[in-house]
Amino acid sequence: MIKHTDPYKISQIFSNERSILYNIPKYQREYTWGQKEWGLLFNDVIENDYGYFLGSIICVDNSTSAMSDAILEVIDGQQRITSLSILLITLYEKLCKYKEQLDEDQITDLNNIKRELVVRRDGKNIPRLTPQVQNHNRDDYFSLLCEKGLLLDYERKNNAGNRRIYKAYNYFSNLIDKYIEEIKSEYSDKNNIEILFELVNRFNSAVLVSIEVETHKDAYMLFESLNNRGVPLSAIDLIKNLLISVSDADGNSEECYSKWKKILAYLSDDYSVQERFFRQFYNAYRDELNEPYKTVGKVKYALGPLATKTTLLDIYEKLIKTDYRKFLNRI
Repeated sequence: MIKHTDPYKISQIFSNERSILYNIPKYQREYTWGQKEWGLLFNDVIENDYGYFLGSIICVDNSTSAMSDAILEVIDGQQRITSLSILLITLYEKLCKYKEQLDEDQITDLNNIKRELVVRRDGKNIPRLTPQVQNHNRDDYFSLLCEKGLLLDYERKNNAGNRRIYKAYNYFSNLIDKYIEEIKSEYSDKNNIEILFELVNRFNSAVLVSIEVETHKDAYMLFESLNNRGVPLSAIDLIKNLLISVSDADGNSEECYSKWKKILAYLSDDYSVQERFFRQFYNAYRDELNEPYKTVGKVKYALGPLATKTTLLDIYEKLIKTDYRKFLNRI
């Protein structure tokens, strides 16, 4: 079920008032955007009116009522939201160089940018966005925040400058410098501070549609309906995603991911073969698999009478959430 479909300005997506953290889980593809995508993102916003539409992000709400912050698992749009965050870091750093020259309102605006990037909790800063771990994406993003005074004590890994996060930062930094020079050559009365804040306001006014769903099954259905956007995630992808997400709470995600890859290696890369295996596995062992769910007076197969393309994800979601270790070992 779709919980919310709301258009938000970037300033609202990252707003401290919404108390939302964004997590890109380790099963997601690594950060792969390059100069083409960074340039398009930057130019699309500065060449169009305020409020330019940047697309959508799709998130699963993994938070509980006991949490002070909502935690949204970003399952689509992670490249865009990561790039926007790096761009804000770059703008924040450039404005910090002029901190002594800022008036009271501008200091407030600068602090608001900081709150878009980190949330203050229990006396320390928590990143608003947590990227996935592949290719040191998370390490590099956190160390970049640390270098800009937004986090404490996060060590920069070797060769970080040769990887995507720092390349994006350097690219945006050069792009912003060129933009400032272009604006000053056209408008001699403008200074760097004015131009930088105009850039911040322009990007903060850009709009993303945030689509929040309750389960990975909902995400699958949504991807199916939006498959003209590219290659959608398959049911098998989402079963894997859920398995890694659930096992990560116990610190077992790496082991589970290794076992999962071994399973798929036996099945080949053909999605139809993988899907058929998981459907036939449930159908062959449905009596055994449904045993823990039996209750007096209820249907014989609580998980479902048969695993079909429609019911596959729902069945496996229940199995994984009940006992992911047992599920994985049985597979």
